[in-house]
Amino acid sequence: MIGKVRILKGIVLLLMASLTFSTLNVNALSVETSTTYTVTNTNSTGAGSLWQAIADANANPGKDTINFAIPKIDIGYSPLDDVWIIGLTGVLPTLLEPSGVVIDGRTQYTSNPNLPAIIIQGTGTIPLGADLLTIISNHNEVYNLGFFDSQGDGIVIDGESNIIEGNQIFTSPGYGVNLVAGANYNTIVRNQICGHSLGGIKLQLAYTNMIEENLIGIRPSHLSMVPETAVME
Repeated sequence: MIGKVRILKGIVLLLMASLTFSTLNVNALSVETSTTYTVTNTNSTGAGSLWQAIADANANPGKDTINFAIPKIDIGYSPLDDVWIIGLTGVLPTLLEPSGVVIDGRTQYTSNPNLPAIIIQGTGTIPLGADLLTIISNHNEVYNLGFFDSQGDGIVIDGESNIIEGNQIFTSPGYGVNLVAGANYNTIVRNQICGHSLGGIKLQLAYTNMIEENLIGIRPSHLSMVPETAVME
C-alpha cells in the first residue's frame, strides 16, 4: 500500500512540474518589451536611420517608441530653416507590429515656428505610386512630422485606433491621408494637408474615425510651391 502511495505522489509531482514548466514557457513566449529607438541621422536606410528604427520596432514585440536626436552636423540639416530632411530613396517599412509604434517628431527641437523639425521627403528614385508611410496594424501614433512629395499617398491607414496628429502632409499625385476600407476608430487631428491631386483625406468604407481641426487644401504661406487643393472624399 505504501508503495502505491509513493507512486501516486510521484505522478502528482511530475504533473505539477510539467504544468509549471508549461506555464513558464507560455509566459516567456507572451512577454512584450517596450523599447525606444532613436533616429540619429537623415540617411534613407542603415544604422541610425528612420528606416532602421521602424524595422527594429516591427521586429520587437511590444509598443515601441521612435525618437529623434539628429545633430546639426548631419548632411540633411538645413540651417536656413533649422529642420532635418530625410530624403527617401526607397519606401519606409510598413508599420505592422500588432502593439503599435509611436513615432514622435516632437523629440527633435527646431526654432522654426512653421515647419516640423523632421521632414520625410520623397525623391525621384521612389517608384510612382509608392506611399510615404503605410500603416496596417493598430494603435500606432505619429506626431509632428513632415511628409512631403510622396509618389502615391502621403499616409495610408489600413488599421484601427491609430493617431495621426500635428503633421504637415504636402504634395502628392494621390491623397494626403487615405483611410481604406475597414480602417476604423482612427484619430486624424490638427494636421496641415495640401497639394494632393486626388484630395486631402479619403474615407473608403472606414467608420467611426475622428477627423478634427485639420487645415485642408490651403497653401501654407511658408511653402509657396505647394499647389492648393480643397477636396475631401
